[in-house]
Amino acid sequence: MRARAWYRSLVLAGVAVACVDQPTEVVPEGDSRQMPGSIALATTSTEDGLSISTDKDDYAPGDTVWFTGAGWPAGDLLDVVLEDEPATHEPHRWTIDVLGDGTFRDSTYVVDVGDLGVKFTLNARSQATGRSLTVTFTDGNIRVNGTPVGAAFSVLAEQFGTSQAPSTVCSGNITDTGTLLVTASSGQGQNAGGINGNQSIRLTASPTSNSGGPFLGWRPPVGTTGGSGNTPYNQVGTAVAPATTSRTICVPGFSGGGNSGNYTANYTPKPDLKLTKTASAASFSVGTNASYTLKVENVGEIPTSGQVTVSDELPGGLTLVSASGSGWTCNAANPVSCERSSSLGPVPPNNAYPNILITFTPTAAAASITNTASVSGGGDASPGNNSSSVTNAVNGAVDLTIDKSHTGDFTRTMQEQYSLSVTNAGSAATTAPITVRDTLPQGLSLVSAGGSDWTCNAASPVVCTRSLPLGAGDPAPAIAVQVTVTPATADQITNRARVSGGGEAEADLSACTPTGNCDADPTKVVDGNNAPHADPGGPYDGAEGSPVQFDGTDSSDPNPGTTLSYEWDFGDGSPAGSGSTPSHTYADNGAYTVKLTVSDGSLTDVASTTATIVNVAPTASFNAPSPVNEGSAIALSLVNPDDASSVDQAAGFTYAFDCGDGAGYAAFSSTASRSCPTDDDGSRSVKAQVKDKDGDATEYTAQVTIENVPPTATFASPAEVDEGSPIGLSLAGADDVSSVDKAAGFTYAFDCGDGAGYAAFGSAASRSCPTNDNGSRTVKGQIKDKDGGISEYSKQVLVKNVPPTATFNAPSTVDEGSPFELSLTDADDASSVDEAAGFTFAFDCGDGAGYNSFGSAASRTCPTTDNGVRTAQGQIKDKDGGISTYTRLVTIQNVAPLVGPITVTPNVVQVGSSVTLTSPFSDVGTADTHTGLIEWDDGSTSPAGITEASGSGTASATHVYTTPNVYTVKLTITDDDGSSSFAIYEYVVVYDPSAGFVTGGGWINSPAGA
Repeated sequence: MRARAWYRSLVLAGVAVACVDQPTEVVPEGDSRQMPGSIALATTSTEDGLSISTDKDDYAPGDTVWFTGAGWPAGDLLDVVLEDEPATHEPHRWTIDVLGDGTFRDSTYVVDVGDLGVKFTLNARSQATGRSLTVTFTDGNIRVNGTPVGAAFSVLAEQFGTSQAPSTVCSGNITDTGTLLVTASSGQGQNAGGINGNQSIRLTASPTSNSGGPFLGWRPPVGTTGGSGNTPYNQVGTAVAPATTSRTICVPGFSGGGNSGNYTANYTPKPDLKLTKTASAASFSVGTNASYTLKVENVGEIPTSGQVTVSDELPGGLTLVSASGSGWTCNAANPVSCERSSSLGPVPPNNAYPNILITFTPTAAAASITNTASVSGGGDASPGNNSSSVTNAVNGAVDLTIDKSHTGDFTRTMQEQYSLSVTNAGSAATTAPITVRDTLPQGLSLVSAGGSDWTCNAASPVVCTRSLPLGAGDPAPAIAVQVTVTPATADQITNRARVSGGGEAEADLSACTPTGNCDADPTKVVDGNNAPHADPGGPYDGAEGSPVQFDGTDSSDPNPGTTLSYEWDFGDGSPAGSGSTPSHTYADNGAYTVKLTVSDGSLTDVASTTATIVNVAPTASFNAPSPVNEGSAIALSLVNPDDASSVDQAAGFTYAFDCGDGAGYAAFSSTASRSCPTDDDGSRSVKAQVKDKDGDATEYTAQVTIENVPPTATFASPAEVDEGSPIGLSLAGADDVSSVDKAAGFTYAFDCGDGAGYAAFGSAASRSCPTNDNGSRTVKGQIKDKDGGISEYSKQVLVKNVPPTATFNAPSTVDEGSPFELSLTDADDASSVDEAAGFTFAFDCGDGAGYNSFGSAASRTCPTTDNGVRTAQGQIKDKDGGISTYTRLVTIQNVAPLVGPITVTPNVVQVGSSVTLTSPFSDVGTADTHTGLIEWDDGSTSPAGITEASGSGTASATHVYTTPNVYTVKLTITDDDGSSSFAIYEYVVVYDPSAGFVTGGGWINSPAGA
């Protein structure tokens, strides 16, 4: 059996090639049918897990059709019915076995060689479940597709050849021609028609797709190859990449059948922006907001790229309200421009950006307005669909207004008339009847109502109707309403009328909206006329600048209900007053004659009274600062002067001030301020007056506290002193802003900073402060005046530690090997505290070992081991670490070494024999080293061998005498400082045995010791 194989999709040269899954059929052994190694599932039908497919969607006559399926019940039998359209055959029926895995493969049907341009429908029905699926395919057709999927373009198809004049190479006469429109919406391409073995079709693709993508090449169906131009494609070989970049290819028929399959034109994919514009209504109305919706879609083959801009310029008569859309940035002016940044991401094919809504207000009627919007950017290469227009009408609006009026006052018992005028202030003629409604106020009785083209009733409320249209801007004939004014009519009435209808938007008449749909006409009602009586009241008293209330309410008219008017002459040249109880403010004092004129509209009466107006003193704001320091001036001032009388204000004021020093007021002048000197503390009562031209003055008083100012001085103290030395404090240059205080003199007090605080105040301006220990002190000084005002000063004084002293004792010379003593005596310290605490001592013997540790011992013994000059030192230290150092030079004198006794062995030797000399020596200078020299007394010397340690040792040597004699031997030891000592040995006797002998007696002189 054959195994199942699957293939996936691939991309060649940037062009998607459809290679779908291709299962292979399991064919029982012995089955003689031939089966392709793989099957491309070109047409598939699926439903709820069931599937049925064909290996092609279009077949050539004589092709075997392979059916496959999956998801069917295992072991099921499928009843298959195959029908063609147009019906040229009886339906084909057979049964297919379903394998154990729910799949099947079948190759029962072979397309009839005579079929051309036929559509086949196959239905497979399960005997087990009754479920069925249907799949379709065609025969003998050439189909044109495009890539990328969804590419839209046009193809010129030209057919060649007949049975009498065959042409399979697209040459000779064209027998048929047409243009195919391959649309993006179809997805399945377009059928170019069928051809038989004697024919061929030449296909010529458009240079670019509708999205603007350039043409790349043609791809033949799987299993064909071919050349370019008119070179036929042959049904041999395997699928290849686009075989030609020519826009024109030739598709031939073949002997034994025609040709069929999908020929694919390849284009560079492009985005394609399409703008669609719609209006919120077919027509607009003046004054009513409307809107346009702009929709931008990508109808291309790939996502958009870059910024997208939509532009829309509203035509005249439309006023922009707003423009917005999610992700769009729109300006707020006409023309409208909306931008969408590339940072918001691309829009895939067959998707749209969020809509843009442009809202506007129509301002003028128009039979037709056209608005066009356009889009650009986004990588679009096909501008043909980048703009969109809509055309709408703008209807005018009806706007009815009414005006109600009358002439003069209404008189009781008389007939009077109102006039009602209706106007269409809108931009369109009325389209419905107009209604005017007038409800007469109480006391009026309707006589009649009417007007040209108006139909009115004869009762209140009056209702008048006009059916004729009223043109835009036209007034309607006036309506006259005749009434009788009854005696019970009020003195003041108001008549209201309303208009509605005409096709205007319904108005809320109770609120009189829209503006102009109602009007109110206040009306005065009077009786028959007699002269009125004027009574101004008074006489009146008042003050300048303050209102005076006048009362003319006792004026009267003999005619009941008559309304009087009042005119007042206040006698000061000011404009006349009105009303029965006016108030009037006089600008200046004086006596005035006041006149009242009363009128009922026809007749008048005049009466007089008097008004006496008194002067009012001016006012001001008194400034007197408190407190102030003695010695500083008190600044008195009067600011913001004011007067109830504008005349006085204009004339100006004079001022006077009392400094409270007993001198009283200074003379009045135009100066509004005064500076008052002070010389001592205390409290003063200061005053000021402001006076107007009439001599009236206002006085102000204030208490000013003059505060004492402490005196000042210069505080002097040293920055530092040695302990035991006094600190000198002083306050110099004493001064006070008060000459009184200064004359009285000052007292002083000082704080030495020793914890005892201030001494009592006194006249001494200085103090000496003793010190007995080191440290930092805060010293202070105070100066006080007679009023107790004190200024305090302070400084920091550093009391420095002083090292102790003593007498240093040391010898000037000493022999080496002998010790010497160092000592410090008569210890003393400037600080008694330090002295009481005691001292410690340290000494340096000058031997390089340095000082010993400080201790209570005031002396030290220094050993010596060698001569030389030493620098001996002594130190004394107090409790604060203060140290005094003393130095002396001590000379260590060298001491010569001690030699002997000498031992010579043997001391009697014959000539030619050796003798050995040894001798000890010692030196108090334990650090000294030594040399030795031996004089043998025979004219020769030799160095001695030295063996020593710590300055002491032994000298030794060996010598041979060559001449007999008695010898004295001398040994000299010299130390490294040049000091020496010697020892003598007597005697060494040397004899010669061969020289004979002496006999007899006698005597010789023998040296001592020989």
